[in-house]
Amino acid sequence: MYRVLLMVIGVELARTLLTHDLGAILELLAFVVARKTLKPDDAFDIFLCALAFVALLAARYFFLRPEADSVPDRSPP
Repeated sequence: MYRVLLMVIGVELARTLLTHDLGAILELLAFVVARKTLKPDDAFDIFLCALAFVALLAARYFFLRPEADSVPDRSPP
């Protein structure tokens, strides 16, 4: 599993370099944190990985929300 995640990180890194998309960067960071979670050095690493996942979810929620302007106006003419 550790090697599979390493290959996925490589593919995601290539995708990030090609697309320059914030979503791709957040996914890459999620895979890196998941790989570190599989082989933690101590219990504090697991705690930091959990905090990192929370931070990534918050970043995804706040930075990748659809714009309010893209919703069509449904008011009568």
